[in-house]
Amino acid sequence: MILWDKTEEKFGITEKTAITKNWIIIACDKCGEVAERRYNSYKQTLKNKGHYYCHTCAVNSVQFKKECSKRAIKKWNDPVYIANNLAVTQSNEYREKKSKESAEKWNNPTFRSKMTSEKSIQRRKKAASESIKKLWQDSNYRSKMKNVISNRMKEKWQDNEYIESARNRQSVVSKKLWAEHRDKFMQIFRSDEFVSKMVEINRSILARPEVLDKISKAMIAVWHDKRFRSKMESIQRSNEYRNHASEMAKKLWQMPSYRNKVMEIFNSEEHLQKMSSISTQLWQDNSYRQKMMDIFQSEEWASKMSDIVSTSYVNNPDIINRISEASKHNWNDPEFRDSMIKTIRKSARNPEFRSKMSEISKQRWKNDDFRNKISDMCKKKWQDDEFREKMIKIIASQPRISSLQLTLYSILDDLGVTYYREYNNDEKENDAECQIGPYSFDCRIPREGKPDLLIECQGDYWHNRDEQRWRDRSKASYIANNLSDQYELKYLWEHEFKCQHKIVELIKYWLGITKSELVEFGFDEVEIKLCPADHYRNLLSKYHYLPNAGRGGIVYGAYIGTDLAAVCVFSPLIRQNIVIDGYNRDEVRELSRFCIHPRYQKKNFGTWFISRCTKMLDIRYKCIISYCDTTFNHDGAIYKASNFILDGEVKPDYWYVDQYGWIMHKRTLYQHARKMGMVERQYAKDNGYKKIYGRKKLRFKFER
Repeated sequence: MILWDKTEEKFGITEKTAITKNWIIIACDKCGEVAERRYNSYKQTLKNKGHYYCHTCAVNSVQFKKECSKRAIKKWNDPVYIANNLAVTQSNEYREKKSKESAEKWNNPTFRSKMTSEKSIQRRKKAASESIKKLWQDSNYRSKMKNVISNRMKEKWQDNEYIESARNRQSVVSKKLWAEHRDKFMQIFRSDEFVSKMVEINRSILARPEVLDKISKAMIAVWHDKRFRSKMESIQRSNEYRNHASEMAKKLWQMPSYRNKVMEIFNSEEHLQKMSSISTQLWQDNSYRQKMMDIFQSEEWASKMSDIVSTSYVNNPDIINRISEASKHNWNDPEFRDSMIKTIRKSARNPEFRSKMSEISKQRWKNDDFRNKISDMCKKKWQDDEFREKMIKIIASQPRISSLQLTLYSILDDLGVTYYREYNNDEKENDAECQIGPYSFDCRIPREGKPDLLIECQGDYWHNRDEQRWRDRSKASYIANNLSDQYELKYLWEHEFKCQHKIVELIKYWLGITKSELVEFGFDEVEIKLCPADHYRNLLSKYHYLPNAGRGGIVYGAYIGTDLAAVCVFSPLIRQNIVIDGYNRDEVRELSRFCIHPRYQKKNFGTWFISRCTKMLDIRYKCIISYCDTTFNHDGAIYKASNFILDGEVKPDYWYVDQYGWIMHKRTLYQHARKMGMVERQYAKDNGYKKIYGRKKLRFKFER
């Protein structure tokens, strides 16, 4: 649009007198911006476009962008143009030229005022935003730009000067911002909105393994910088940081969604395996292991942990309940329980570990502060009525009789002997006949025409302690000096229970029993079913030459009424028998224990029982093996009668015998020595056992 009044005022030209080369004053048809142009140029623009736009409106119009885009695409598809343009635009001369032009423009007050006007800024922002959004919707462009930016930043961050400059610049900016807006930042960081937002961000990160991997690698690289690590450690150890982190953690933990998510991650099999792998890898490093052991064994660590327990745990019922619930939850998991039991047993069997733990305990107990602290804690706990009542119940429920006594009582029951015995607190009162003067005895057996027999079951460890030896001598002296005409005192030692039939034969000898009464029964009276451990262990401990229950496994018992007459134990293979004649390990079981009660001996009962048990096994077990030790006069006759075939021989091994000729299997003696914290050779020497090399073992195989 031509402003003729302003044109006439400035140039003295009217619409009638204007010619092509005259200057005129015009206004933009879109924004109304005023400009001066030649009359012929204006008319040519109207003819071509149908309107007149100022430069700003023209370059922002859709039509202009389409035309420019077509021209630009055509140009940028030409490799020669690309090379020439890049060579020019990336040259230092071009950059300096553009920099000077820009500086000259911005030194012009009119231009600067125009560009910094609110209207201009908003227009440019809007145009740039729309343009960028449109470009970033193109996946190819987005991918290309990411690579360009990434490559540029990689190049920059490989330059040590740039890194140092960037860090210093960021440090200055951060310090300045923190100093000016500290309170505002703290208010934002502690707000529920910010916490929720951070939770969402963390969730999105956790859902993208590739991002986690990148962050992990970046953090590892950064933490290798000693200066950075030292600085971060000093910050994290400050009380201000710890308090803030504690508040943040508490707020997060109060959010059910966050808490459930974290618990789900921590309890996941993947996380547990990962942490186990990391821990295992760390502890395989000798320097790390030694460092951690030095820390754990230090007085500073012991004192610190003691303070934590006494202040944070003992005086905080909430924490105690949480730990208790977590512990119950873990121990109710069969896999966790089995793993912990194996670990504890393995550690307990290690003499070096036991010795070290004993030494640590002794050293800590020599510390008066530690001893007084433990004493005060115990006294405080016992002042709690609920705790005291609970502990009284626990103590009252503890068994007063040992497993040796139970085995003795069971043997006497099998022999049909009348006797008096002790009982556990929760069962009934001890038989009064076992209390003689000031002493109580494990067992008393009345004998006609002879003094009553008193039997004491002696644990190898406990009754070899100096204080217990003194008590045992006092008890023996009391009987010998005052009541020798009424009682005869005998001892059964723990290691003697490990010798097959020795206890039975000793009792028979002391009581003058020369014949055992057999029970008459028919096979139709026998019920074969799965047998629990507390049933078959007692039978094996009394009548099998390997008195322990072995590796366990699938156990079948032959019951006549409520009595257990026989037992078959099918165990997993030991390590050296992973494959038997082409069978996989999971397809083979070993008949590791077979035992019949002496009172239920009957012709063909053994073969009949084994045959029934093998048929009851799962069909996935295609092969069964068993071993016969010829040292103990086992020739495998019962296996041959059960359709087992001789599969091979195992070289002779050693066993132990005492001065009276009673045999103990080497594995039995070894396990008992380990339980006592002794080596096998020393235990054998102390208890009068000699090592004797026996005869070969026979291996039998049954294929289903």
